[in-house]
Amino acid sequence: MARLPDDHYEEERRALDKPKSTWRGSRSSAFFTIIKCNWGIGMMSMPYMLDQAGTISGVIMFVVSMLLTQVAIINLLAVKAKLSTIPAAILSKPSFDPKVLIPQKKESKDAQALLQGGSINHHDSDAKVNCNRPDLDYSTIMAKTLGGVGDWSALFSIVASTYGSCVAYMLFIVDNMTKFFPHALESVGLTSLDEQRIGWIVIQCVILCALAWLDSVDKLAPASLFGLTCAFSFAVLTLYNTADILSPQNFTETFDAQPVFKPSSFILAISIAAFCNEGIVVLSPSTHSTMDRPDLYVWTAWWGICFFLVCYMSVGIAGNILYSGNVQGELSLNFDDVHNPIYQAAVVLYSLQLIPTFAVVFFVSSEAIESKWLRSNRIYNRLSHFKSLSKKMIYFGWRVFFIIISGIIALQIPKFGDYIGLIGALGTSLGIYILPQVAYLRIIPQKPGMGESMYRVLCYVLSLFGAFLIVAGTYVSAEGLFAKAPNSNTTLV
Repeated sequence: MARLPDDHYEEERRALDKPKSTWRGSRSSAFFTIIKCNWGIGMMSMPYMLDQAGTISGVIMFVVSMLLTQVAIINLLAVKAKLSTIPAAILSKPSFDPKVLIPQKKESKDAQALLQGGSINHHDSDAKVNCNRPDLDYSTIMAKTLGGVGDWSALFSIVASTYGSCVAYMLFIVDNMTKFFPHALESVGLTSLDEQRIGWIVIQCVILCALAWLDSVDKLAPASLFGLTCAFSFAVLTLYNTADILSPQNFTETFDAQPVFKPSSFILAISIAAFCNEGIVVLSPSTHSTMDRPDLYVWTAWWGICFFLVCYMSVGIAGNILYSGNVQGELSLNFDDVHNPIYQAAVVLYSLQLIPTFAVVFFVSSEAIESKWLRSNRIYNRLSHFKSLSKKMIYFGWRVFFIIISGIIALQIPKFGDYIGLIGALGTSLGIYILPQVAYLRIIPQKPGMGESMYRVLCYVLSLFGAFLIVAGTYVSAEGLFAKAPNSNTTLV
């Protein structure tokens, strides 16, 4: 596995002399951030993912996807360390040319002028590298290493993944509220299934449009802890309620009846697995910058990934075995007893946590689009720009518009699991499997040794795999999404 540049660690060791920071900069805070940004709606599709892949091959594939996610994080931080050698004042210039970062046997005059103009020289052993650079987020890293193509590709990946997730949140709430609380909206005259689905969308839109006025999601931080608690509680309640049903005989019967490997739907399973990992990769540079011990971020991310892996696979394996032969795209839609208070509590908890999660995730998408638009108009202070009420109303209006569009799209999606696979293949694959590796290969010089050569080969293979998944995964997911009939579980009883 690749090692970050030595000067990266030297600067991080200097951070140890700083006074101990608050919770925000601690390893616990970073661990919590990693878990929260990765733990989302994807857990609902874990049984479906294993059903499409085959339980044994599905578990192996998901573990491998976690390892590849860790590779992407390491590559991303290595690129960030390289960019940290250039002062922010120079890096932020629109005229900055990423070609100066490409390793050359002899630096061009332009590169030397750039580095010396920034009062820093790569050949100066005393040059300091500030690795805690909050200006180097995921989008900036891609823009500065891959140019305009990287900038637009990162924007597309983030928007496709985050906005796609927001639609999935609304879909989950609609599907499960109409299933478990079929008479909740009858008092306002909504009696049919279609009317109640629209009613739940309207309720969500009203709440979410109010949250869309926020210019920062810092005030929603307590809701993140609440959301993670609710999500974890859903997993615990689900496992608790199925523990007495599961038995060694269930495991044996499932493994005997289910193929170890399902080639016809394995691509869809990989796409669903990819969907689950976008958050941790995209937020890694920013989270890394907040830590008082950034040298421990890679290990913190690893432990967070392991915890995430155990929780997701526990729910996935239990659901796949328990409902083998009829696994739905959403685990909760397999719950037959809609009057079971444990199932009702689990669904309510998960639905409640999706409201603030929607606000946070939608903010990431809207901020990326708005910041891109403002930068194209030479406006670099987004919050100052929004101090004008008339200008803020314009941006608030388009946010409300897209929230309403999200609800309309959610009503049209017939198959949750295939939709998750489509978002994973189309958007997430680009952000995890391609961009970090391409950026690493472009600006990190190759060191001598067979290990380094093999690692770079791995990066090439991973990039090609990402490109393949975008094409094949998008095709397979879209085909399943539009060819299959809607779930029959969401009926009023």
